[in-house]
Amino acid sequence: MTFVDRKSWLTLIGKVYTKHTEVIAESMIKLLKRVSLVCTIILDNSGEFAAHEKVVKAMNTDIYFAELMLVISGELTKIPMVSFGEPGLKKWR
Repeated sequence: MTFVDRKSWLTLIGKVYTKHTEVIAESMIKLLKRVSLVCTIILDNSGEFAAHEKVVKAMNTDIYFAELMLVISGELTKIPMVSFGEPGLKKWR
């Protein structure tokens, strides 16, 4: 699992062994606790993020869903993106 800051490209990487929603939610919380402030999280529409409300409550943040794609070395890749405490950042709706 990776989280990438939209502005600074700070990247958090964690290993997840399953796509079960509860395991994913716990892994997200554990990984994001390393950062002092998480403003927003943008996820793709995959089913493994179904327990996103648990993350919202634990991290006191907003989660949005979008189909984000990034081309890396010729491959189309989906990545979750996160905003780590950027003061002037407006919420994406």
